[in-house]
Amino acid sequence: MQSHSPSNRSGPIDLRPIAPQIGVELVGADLARPIDADTFAALRAAWVQHTILLVRGQEHLRPEDLIAFARRFGDLDEHDQPQYCLAGYPEIALVSNVKEGDRYVGAPKAGRQWHSDAQYLRRPPSASLLWAKEIPPTDGNTCFANMVAAYRELDPALRQRIAPLAINFSRVRAYALYHPERPPLSDDEKARLPDVRHPIVRTHPETGERALYIGGEQHGGTVVGIPEPEGNALMRELRDFATQPRFSYEHRWRVGDLIVWDNRSTMHCALPFDEEHYRRMMYRLQVAGNEPH
Repeated sequence: MQSHSPSNRSGPIDLRPIAPQIGVELVGADLARPIDADTFAALRAAWVQHTILLVRGQEHLRPEDLIAFARRFGDLDEHDQPQYCLAGYPEIALVSNVKEGDRYVGAPKAGRQWHSDAQYLRRPPSASLLWAKEIPPTDGNTCFANMVAAYRELDPALRQRIAPLAINFSRVRAYALYHPERPPLSDDEKARLPDVRHPIVRTHPETGERALYIGGEQHGGTVVGIPEPEGNALMRELRDFATQPRFSYEHRWRVGDLIVWDNRSTMHCALPFDEEHYRRMMYRLQVAGNEPH
């Protein structure tokens, strides 16, 4: 991708590739200042093409600034666990190991396996935003993988095999498997989260590109119509292929970093850190999406 220089009212900004097959960095922007429509259109096009958009140096942003920028991408989704939202800002979920007394203020140990956000919803989010307010001195990185690029390079026979297949996603099953440290879901929460089925290969609604759309058995997923052990092996094979270094990027966070990723064409995974000795506080927003096809 060629760098170019749109601008907001803080001065010229540049778009620069991060890795060969994933990511673009927006350099020189102040997201607290207005971005004109033409500039934002260029940002959005770069984001869709490269699947993640990184903006550093945004430690001065207020919650209102984050919400305003996120809304440029579309309507914001409500979070299914409002107890982890920032007080007064239901649009912002906290991902954190910080406690007040015996209670976590944010969702702890979130996203520690490869996944796309909220695949258990009938209409998963189109985009997610993560902003670093407080980070540990080492570790705690986040990995991202380009699922369009991975699909393009799949063996044709495997592409043909998975074309008609779907995955049944169960939030209730996944929660019990994946979050033993959290209070169990209430009956009301379970009732609001019925199982859903999504295709293993989805078509991006803006580009028409095909992308792998997998999570895995660790997120309560089962491949429809084949024995569960065989389905689990297939999901692992696809996940291992798609998360190779040639399709992925590992981000080392700095305070004030903001990343927007396209959930329709990206998987991500949060890496662990020393939670006993260090704090981590991330603000997360998500943009409403459409039913995968």
